[in-house]
This record gives sequence, C-alpha cells and structure tokens, in this order.
Amino acid sequence: MRVMLVRPKPHKNSLGLSDLMTCEPIELEYVATLCKNLGHEVIVEDMILEKAPLDVLVREFQPRIVMFTAYITHVNVVRGYSDLVKGVDRNIITAVGGRSQRSPAGGFRISQHRLRHWHQWHAEYGDPVKRH
Repeated sequence: MRVMLVRPKPHKNSLGLSDLMTCEPIELEYVATLCKNLGHEVIVEDMILEKAPLDVLVREFQPRIVMFTAYITHVNVVRGYSDLVKGVDRNIITAVGGRSQRSPAGGFRISQHRLRHWHQWHAEYGDPVKRH
C-alpha cells in the first residue's frame, strides 16, 4: 500500500520551534520505517521544506492513505491539507496524529463514516504494533 506521511507547514501567524530552526520530522521517520518493514511503499513529505503544493505531491505519488502529524497550532492547516487530499481523490484515507490528539482543544472530530474507514483499514492491514 502507498502511504504518504506529512509534516505540515505551520500557519504564518503561529510561533513555534520551526521559526528558530528546522528539525527533521523524526516522528514520521519512525512511522515510515515501521510501514516499510511491513511491506508498504512510503514517502515522507515535509511541507516546511517542500516547494510543491500538497495536492500536486498527492497526484504524483497516488497514496492510499495520507497521515499528518500535528501540534495544536496545525489544526486548521491540517484540515486544509485534508481538503486538498480529498479534492484529488475522495477515496484516499486521511489520518492525523501527534500532540494535537492529546488535547480536548485538538479540534479534530471523527465522523462515523471516517471511523468505518479506519476500521476497514485496520481489518485489512492489521495492527502494526501487534504484527511488528
């Protein structure tokens, strides 16, 4: 399966570590390694450094799932990215993880429709933690 992992570019009005220095997206590199070890084709897109728009990258790679890492300051940016992905192909599964998910202010709501897609993906591909 083709998996795209995305680190979002922070909104221009937010202040964060990336304003001082750019670190590698190590959390996505860990996930990429796990996915590759399970036989998936994976690409990591760092939108802080990437010049091409996300929808162009999605069209080129044609992933089955696009996963975002996000801090609370990324919530609206990731929502916009998800809309771009769905604009390319409504069947691409989008998922988000990271610090934004550990706070009630995270701002991501999971619809029953999206939850069904996650359960279908989980049933098809299994639990990577248990399989590893």
